[in-house]
Formats: sequence, C-alpha cells, structure tokens
Amino acid sequence: AMAELVRDWGSDLPRFSNFSNLGAVVGATYPKELKTIRNIVKNSFILIPGYGVQGAKAKDIKNGFTDKGLGGIVNSSRGIIYAYNTDKKSSPTNFSKAAREVIMKMNKNINKEIGLI
Repeated sequence: AMAELVRDWGSDLPRFSNFSNLGAVVGATYPKELKTIRNIVKNSFILIPGYGVQGAKAKDIKNGFTDKGLGGIVNSSRGIIYAYNTDKKSSPTNFSKAAREVIMKMNKNINKEIGLI
C-alpha cells in the first residue's frame, strides 16, 4: 500500500537521472520485502539501512537496486563509525583508516553482488 503511494506521488515530481525526488526507506534485513517494493517503485531511490552490524549482507540488498545497479542507497553507520572495534591494529585515534577499509570492502561486495564488477 505505501509503496504504491510512493510510486504514484512521485510520478509527477521532478526527476533526477530518471528517479523521482520521492523515495522509500526499506530495511536490508527484509530482502523479500525489498524486492517486492523495488518492483513497485521502479523509478524511486530506496534508502537501505541495515547493512553490516545489523546483519544484512550484500546478497540481501541487491534487490533494492534496479537491473542496472542503480537507485539503492546503502546505509551502514555503525559498521563504518566503529570499524576500529573489529580491527586490533586500529583505535579511536586512527578510526579513519579502519573506516576506509570497511567502506572499500563494502563497496566491492555490493558492486559485485549487483553486477557492476
């Protein structure tokens, strides 16, 4: 029901790169629902929280993207901010290095899963 409203309301709004300015938020920990909603809101961005610390993997979020690998915005706040906690060589004082490594790995895994690499 809500996905149809997002689709319908967004159809008359300005577009950015063929995507509506109105989007949806769908948790990555619900991959079946993510696929269903993506099929309804084909031309809307979907913010996808839940990757990483909350348990979702790249395979769980792939259906939040279009067939061209677009339209999904993945959020992994705690996984990035506290990346130094999982690496014994890191500490809060050099968290940026650990965060960068987590981001690079995350991007690679997601891009591979959605077929961009």
